[in-house]
Amino acid sequence: MRRVVVAAALTTLVFSACASQERPEGIVERWLLALNQGAAGEPDRYAPNAASEEVLPGWEHLDPGELDVVEVARAGRTQGDACDGVTRVVGFRVVRLDGSQFRSVACVRGARVTQLTNRVGSTDLIFPSEGGAPIRDERAGVWGIAIGVGVALVIVGEGLMRLVRVRKSD
Repeated sequence: MRRVVVAAALTTLVFSACASQERPEGIVERWLLALNQGAAGEPDRYAPNAASEEVLPGWEHLDPGELDVVEVARAGRTQGDACDGVTRVVGFRVVRLDGSQFRSVACVRGARVTQLTNRVGSTDLIFPSEGGAPIRDERAGVWGIAIGVGVALVIVGEGLMRLVRVRKSD
């Protein structure tokens, strides 16, 4: 019975580490950084080519490093049908090397930017440089869970060591 409980506990811990949830801000930031690398960055993995062309026209033929500033706002929710059913939106701004600035809102579905829009009327899309909230994980309980899992692993390991020592001495 003990072996089954230990195996179940270890399996739960191992498989819980496999779960992931992408932050919409991270997806948009990775897309913009990939776009800044040109064709080598493969921005089409994160967004359609039309969106990339809108941000940085001719990006496939430009040298890496054409974007001087990349800033992403905290993700918000859409109001109405601005993003064709997508509920997560992320405001972003880029400053190109020539000094021109581009601001827009990316609609994010899953791990991909689906389109760009400016029709989102949300006040949550203020950039940190403009006094907006910093981007951080809102789930503070995640740290408590991680610490609890660490302590549980130590206790399970110590219990297994004691179990092995008791059987060896018999």
